[in-house]
Amino acid sequence: GWRFSAPQMDQESWRSSRPKKGRWQMATYNKVTRRTGSNITQRSRRIFWTYSLTLVLLLALLSRSRPKWESSPIVYNQSKYCGRSDIRRGQWVREDNLANSYQWSLDNEKCQYNNFFRRDAFCGLMENQVILFIGDSLTKEMWRSLVALTDGVDVPSNSRPELARTCSNKTQLNYWRSNRFDDLQHAISDRFSLGPIELRNRSSADFPTAIVMNTGSWYQSTDVYISIMVKTLKYVRDWQEICKKDSLLGCPFVWRTTPPGMLGCMEYNQPMNNITRAEELLVDGTSGAAAHLHPHLDKYHWTGFREQNLIAEELLTFSGWDGLDYEIIDGYEIGITRPDNHVSEKDCLHHPNENLDVPDAYNTVLLHYLLSMAFDREKMHRSLG
Repeated sequence: GWRFSAPQMDQESWRSSRPKKGRWQMATYNKVTRRTGSNITQRSRRIFWTYSLTLVLLLALLSRSRPKWESSPIVYNQSKYCGRSDIRRGQWVREDNLANSYQWSLDNEKCQYNNFFRRDAFCGLMENQVILFIGDSLTKEMWRSLVALTDGVDVPSNSRPELARTCSNKTQLNYWRSNRFDDLQHAISDRFSLGPIELRNRSSADFPTAIVMNTGSWYQSTDVYISIMVKTLKYVRDWQEICKKDSLLGCPFVWRTTPPGMLGCMEYNQPMNNITRAEELLVDGTSGAAAHLHPHLDKYHWTGFREQNLIAEELLTFSGWDGLDYEIIDGYEIGITRPDNHVSEKDCLHHPNENLDVPDAYNTVLLHYLLSMAFDREKMHRSLG
């Protein structure tokens, strides 16, 4: 429990700390002290107990207002959390005793990053929270991966939005399919909602307290892409402003960059921890000598993904100046270095259900950002309280 201890001071220290007085002043001072000593003592006791009671009540109120995640099974240490620049320089490392499974790993002792997704940490942090995923089929892979990592529940895909209750039914994960965000504009601008998901009503059970978003695999011209992104980020900023009025989590918004596919993906049997080499092979495969064997690949514009990722980052920076808080998962760096982690020769973009290493890595980064934000908010809470 909390105890209040008044500072102790012996008589000699008290005397030495008092201002010195003359003989006449000291005699007058002693008379006044003897006459009023009992009253001063009683008043001091009343002040002491009033202050103590106020302090106890204040501490009780602060403890009740602390975020839910403070009581979760998460141990925050005082080391620095790795930032985006550290994470994007990671590499794929084989998991112990698993022949074809790898993890996105950081070789950096100066900051903290956990290569494994920790279900207990995620569920403790996100209890009673709603995460909304918006995007195409690659975003759905990330959503399904998070459902599997938290509960292993197979979610039916016959509704829109698709809903999943995870973490022993205490966390809700929603997915809204939107390939190019064009339909997103009409859905939001009409009622500021996505079907039953109301983005303005904080009391709604489906109101998201965190949003994860991406578009890019369904390539659009640069002008169209910029126009749609500007409108979309404005909606996200409006949602976050509303959400922050009644959220202790901070209403995280996380953008994931888009990874390209890789021609001849079935020829690879391990990661390629060299982004420069991976990009060279991507260019050679889609525009080089082998391109005539797969003329359909050119319509996917895989070599243009990097440029549009940079455009999205610039627009996010501008939105950040207008008050949008966001984090970026570097799906491009994580995905392009896994040419071996695809479905088939005819589908070198998506990842097989039996090996979701890449979407699992996205969610591990997502959890890292959530923990980092919670840690920062806890530090701020402690400094204020």
